Amino acid sequence: MKTNIYIVSKAIQTGKTTDLLQWCKQQSNVAGILTPDVDGSRKLYDIKQKQTFDFETKEVLPANEITPIGRFHFLTEGFKQAQQIIHAGVGSEYLVIDEIGRLELNEGKGLEPSLGQVIKQYVSKAVSGNLVLVIRDYLLEACMEKYSLHDAQIIQSPEEINKQNELIGLVLCGGKSTRMHTDKAFINYHEKEQVYYLADKMKLLSSSVFIACNATQKEKISEHYKTICDSATFENTGPIAAILTALSHYPTHSFLVLACDYPLLTLTDILKLKSAFLSTQKSVSFYNEETGFREPLLAIYHAHDLQKLLSFYESENTSLQHFLNEIDAVKVKPTDLKAIKSIDTKLDFDEIKSLITHN
Repeated sequence: MKTNIYIVSKAIQTGKTTDLLQWCKQQSNVAGILTPDVDGSRKLYDIKQKQTFDFETKEVLPANEITPIGRFHFLTEGFKQAQQIIHAGVGSEYLVIDEIGRLELNEGKGLEPSLGQVIKQYVSKAVSGNLVLVIRDYLLEACMEKYSLHDAQIIQSPEEINKQNELIGLVLCGGKSTRMHTDKAFINYHEKEQVYYLADKMKLLSSSVFIACNATQKEKISEHYKTICDSATFENTGPIAAILTALSHYPTHSFLVLACDYPLLTLTDILKLKSAFLSTQKSVSFYNEETGFREPLLAIYHAHDLQKLLSFYESENTSLQHFLNEIDAVKVKPTDLKAIKSIDTKLDFDEIKSLITHN
């Protein structure tokens, strides 16, 4: 079923509200709230009625009339008004809620209880239309857990809403895993087998996700996940086979490529990779400063480079590392080098078990 919940998630003060305000002007049936900064003070904007109301206040008011958020004070009546606007907008083509913060997440105040009630309606698909939520990056995973937003699409800009199919997710199962003595794709690190853990993370970033596998692995993969089986044309050429096989099916798309070898990779890491791709419009990969190597199995290959990859292969080259160097792919530094550590042996596995968290 088509996604009906989108999460705009970026760091603080990166233009989320401004982007949404411009996007809303281009839509014909959009409702909800925005909280723009006007002359250094937060306002409440009713998108459908195109009306602006006072929200943040610097006045000294009785305690029951203000809601403090850190050093800022907001009108309690403003939150009540926001809740009314949200409820009235249910069923619009797009309902925008800017934004979910610690007040809602940890204290059940602010936009609550209306926020939780409305999200529940969209999660259960009890209402028509699309829900667009704004969540700061550092609160993203906690909010997704609290509100059961596991089928939402995470975007950096509202312009991505109608472009999700342009980026295809590829989970690489890998080869024979001879050093691990068991197939790495099916190791359970995070309460589910790694291949499904990665595929589920990818579904938050792209509406088209495939598990790239060989014929033997395909028989083991759940019918709830789409697969692309390596073509015999590229047999015994390593991970490049998976990408070239996918390219033969989707010659005009870009590919988000993640291998099952990296169990410490988090959703935040993947978002950082996608953000770099969107901002540069170039192929990107994580870069290990200690080794001086790009990570070709933690990368996004831009559509305009994938035809070059085919020519690269036809010239009898199969190293994705060399290909990324050749096209000078954008280097993305991980927040923590542990996130891009490949776990290939039983010894590696034993060493990182204590670092595994359920992200």
